[in-house]
Amino acid sequence: MPVTPEPASAQPLPFPTRRPPTSADAAMAAVRARIARTADARAGGWEALATLVDVPDEVVVEGLRDGTLAAMLRDATEWLGPDASMVLAPLMSMETHARGSGRRSAGDDLLSIRQDHDELLAGGPDLAGPMRELAGLCHREAQAWSRGDDETGKALRARQRERADAALAPVLPTVAKTLVEGGMANLTRSVGRMLLAYLSAETGRDYLRSTLADPRSRSRR
Repeated sequence: MPVTPEPASAQPLPFPTRRPPTSADAAMAAVRARIARTADARAGGWEALATLVDVPDEVVVEGLRDGTLAAMLRDATEWLGPDASMVLAPLMSMETHARGSGRRSAGDDLLSIRQDHDELLAGGPDLAGPMRELAGLCHREAQAWSRGDDETGKALRARQRERADAALAPVLPTVAKTLVEGGMANLTRSVGRMLLAYLSAETGRDYLRSTLADPRSRSRR
């Protein structure tokens, strides 16, 4: 017996297909990926600084001698473009320290930076804790941009600025100035300048100029 075809109206509807991506979609995806990479790099910068202000140990010395910490900070500040000049001097000093590590023992390096830490940082405000908190917020921001959640990404970036203003801005400039002016090791003085430069980049306020009257900085107000 022949099969009678169903009326056209009774035919199952085709499964809806996803709209093919447009050039605008691809461009936006590229922008989000770039912002996510920058946020992850900025997290690395906060982690590197937290390591530098924490109690020095053999791991910290190794990160300084092999250039790992300097590389993290360089990656973390590439997004600044021409304004990265504010971090150039302390970065170059850290990289010079790494290149010259073969002429010094790791034990001598540890003794040098631990002496400055004990004299200038011990008993002072906790900087490493808030810095690691900011690193976590940066990583969460990167995850938000990666999944296309723009609103959460923007909110987390704003949260970082608020946290830096609340936890670091009131105390970090004084600590950094103490390192720059009181550090016996050149590396200690470089870390002080890097602290100010990084805080300036993250908050948009020129702490290098206001704290040290550094002509290599510039106003971001």
